[in-house]
Amino acid sequence: MSPHDFRSRLRSKLIALGERKPRNLDDLVLSEDTLARERAIVRSSDRKRPEAPRELEFANGARLRLQAVFECQDRIWEMT
Repeated sequence: MSPHDFRSRLRSKLIALGERKPRNLDDLVLSEDTLARERAIVRSSDRKRPEAPRELEFANGARLRLQAVFECQDRIWEMT
């Protein structure tokens, strides 16, 4: 699964929570780590400052900090 697919599926699952979804869902970002795009990071970050990790905030006060790292080997994305 590519980083883009992972982020898209995760976002759709969180959206499906309805009223219980994170208030700052847009802070789930995907950043390419290299110019060659051989590595990507999916994480909860401030979109204006993607280098600044933060937590997804749910309506009940729960918080989740997420980071998934992917590497491309022979054109196949793998989560590391």
